[in-house]
Amino acid sequence: MTSPDPMFAHLDHVLRNTSTHGTQDHTRAEQKSEKAAKPFIPESKAADPSQTSLFWKNLRAFYRGDASGAIAKNRLPALLLPFRDTDRIRFDYPVWIAVSSDDAKSVRTLNQLLEDAIVSFAPGADDAKILKDNRLRLEQMIRQYLSENGGTAACTAIWETAVTRLTEQLHLKGETEKSFLSDAKHLKDHLPKDGHLYDFSKAMALTLLSSALRHRVADARTRLLKDAAVLRQRLQEMILIEDHRNPEAKNSSAASRNHGYGSAFVDFTAVSRVLPASPTLPMAPARRKRITEALAILSQPDTVFKESALLIVTPDIEARYGMTWTDTMTSARISIAPSAEALRLAEAQFDAYMQTMTSWVRAKRIAQLESQDRYEADVHDVYFEKFDWRALSDEEVALCAPVVVLASDEEILRDHLHDFSTALASRRPIKFFVMQSRYHSDQAAPTGVISFAHDLAAMAVAHRQAYVYQAAMVHPEQVFHGIRTGLSQSAPSLFYMLAPVSEHALLASGSALESRAFPEYSYDPQRGVQWGSRFSVEANPQADSDWPVYELTATQYDKTETLLRLPFTFADHLVLDDTMTHHFMDVPPSHWTPDLVLLADYLALPPSEAYTKIPYVWTADKDGILHKTAVDHALVLMAQDRLDAWHFIQEFGGINSYHVARAIAKTRTEMTAEKERALDALHALHQSEIEKVREETARSAMEKLSAVLLDLDTLPVHNTPSSVPSLSVSKAETSATVSDTPTVSAPVEEEPVISNEAWLETIRCTSCNECINLNPNIFKYNSAKQAYIGDARAGSYLHIVQAAEKCPAKCIHPGLPLNLSEDGLDALIQRAAVFN
Repeated sequence: MTSPDPMFAHLDHVLRNTSTHGTQDHTRAEQKSEKAAKPFIPESKAADPSQTSLFWKNLRAFYRGDASGAIAKNRLPALLLPFRDTDRIRFDYPVWIAVSSDDAKSVRTLNQLLEDAIVSFAPGADDAKILKDNRLRLEQMIRQYLSENGGTAACTAIWETAVTRLTEQLHLKGETEKSFLSDAKHLKDHLPKDGHLYDFSKAMALTLLSSALRHRVADARTRLLKDAAVLRQRLQEMILIEDHRNPEAKNSSAASRNHGYGSAFVDFTAVSRVLPASPTLPMAPARRKRITEALAILSQPDTVFKESALLIVTPDIEARYGMTWTDTMTSARISIAPSAEALRLAEAQFDAYMQTMTSWVRAKRIAQLESQDRYEADVHDVYFEKFDWRALSDEEVALCAPVVVLASDEEILRDHLHDFSTALASRRPIKFFVMQSRYHSDQAAPTGVISFAHDLAAMAVAHRQAYVYQAAMVHPEQVFHGIRTGLSQSAPSLFYMLAPVSEHALLASGSALESRAFPEYSYDPQRGVQWGSRFSVEANPQADSDWPVYELTATQYDKTETLLRLPFTFADHLVLDDTMTHHFMDVPPSHWTPDLVLLADYLALPPSEAYTKIPYVWTADKDGILHKTAVDHALVLMAQDRLDAWHFIQEFGGINSYHVARAIAKTRTEMTAEKERALDALHALHQSEIEKVREETARSAMEKLSAVLLDLDTLPVHNTPSSVPSLSVSKAETSATVSDTPTVSAPVEEEPVISNEAWLETIRCTSCNECINLNPNIFKYNSAKQAYIGDARAGSYLHIVQAAEKCPAKCIHPGLPLNLSEDGLDALIQRAAVFN
């Protein structure tokens, strides 16, 4: 099976690749697993027609919901058969998360880390060959170490342990061992020293959220506090200078207070007598008060920046993912609140926190204006009086501790959908981290479809100004980037995360992404003004198709191989769920008929054809045997709903857009019409030119023909009496002068009529074979072996002209072309003129 997605990579990517330097024998269990994983199509022997008829009667009853059906548990979609054992495939876990906040490299897969590290010190194909050959085995050992240590561990401990285990397993000796150990040391030197590796877990979404929160504010707050320190120093200097300008500062007691312990060594009474008066006016009391207040607020940054986030967690999330929040969400203020109170508490905490934050930002801006002597009381007093969180810049919002609500989608959809919508509409930049633990919805009935309300992300998009990101935990790098982008927005954000808690959660997550059950997409209002520019759907496999299609090679009962092209539909995805087995029914090979149709094809059928068919998907049992498994009508409705939802997402993402298709069709029609008009004009001009050439050619031909027939081109005319006609002269003309030379009347030329078709003077043919060899379909011989025109349309006008040019008797006359669309007609007509 082939796929561009790492979750569905080819079997070449299995981790247990053997090495030329390591143990090459698989265990019996591995061999059995590999044998069982081979797709096999059983023989299809036709059953007795009466038995088939009875089975199909029951099958149609199952499809309508009038009869029960079920398949064995632990069944897999046929396409997922090679991946039954997730230990044997490569995917984007474990993932490394850095301590630092370099956005470009904060989160990386283990595979990428190892590949980049090895290439950095061993770029050649033969460099560090043993290490390269065993890289996949090294990945497996790292996964095993993580499994032994709760799914996460510090990097330095992992690198050391994994390399040691690999060295022991390879049993290397002498120079080979020395070379390998040297390469292993280089590898460890090029791998990161900080950060942790995390294997996939049901709480992976929360781990990525925690990392994004930690990285988001670290560097920005460090820079801000440095800037604030400079501003504080500047304001202190301004106050100090003003104090020295104040006449009160010149008395001995004030001078003594200002210099602290230095007053023990200086006689400030004597000094105060000689201090000159200040040449400038003192600072206005209002300005001094403004500066003093700003300085007091800026001197207490810990009251604003001590927390990385304000988290409101519902009991459902706490119970489902079982996290120790204080360990996971470090430096965050965490509140556990019932779902009924979570949204109101979030708004209250946001308003209280932003009041403190805006006070600090207001002080910072005032300090900047005052330090540059640009504060204008008439303008800025009113502005700062109404200053609130809406006046913060994007950079300032990025410094704020975000208020994040962690809830399950059931809590939002079932009980608090109105409050959720109201919170988004308020434009408060509250972040909603909503987790969906299931990866399907079994609420379709034969008379209905899944409610649109279950598409929570689509509902959030309808608010237009909220950032929306929906994803499964398949590609952690992409998810981290999507979360970090939303946290930095000065607008509400929804992170809708699929986080199954089932045994095969990672496989289910990848399946949900592939089957359009839970597509990955983002809506970012900051990407552009135009609606379409805000969407991104490229992360989905084969995003321009209804369903992704992959190839699966299966062995048939006669040991021949066949290639199946299988779409991965929503029904294929639900095969993974043991609670959905009643929607499926196996069809024995003896009852396979043309009325069994793949579900993807069934959904595309018109109703007039679909009602006679039964949809199915290919499934595989634990022995690798493939089954055609029928699906019922309720599941068909669910699949159609998911396909409609996917079309909705595609349209917004600019893929297969109806309006774009209409615009293209309209443009194509207009271009075709314009081209036809141009061709008509060109044809009319061509016809005019042909008529002109025809007239000129006909006139020239008849002149030559007349000359030949009368031999006027070679014989002189003799004026003899016999050639002089008798003249009848009237009496009235007798007196007229008569010329000595009688007048001979010139022959009257008639306008020649030229046939459009070619013609041939057969009687003059010399049987030279030139025309026959050129095109035996146009030219043929009669019984006397003299040529004639058989079918002038059996070849091109070019052939006729060439034949006329080659004919030694010059007895072929091309006439005029019959096919006016033939290339180069103008030149051919000119060439033909001498023979017509």
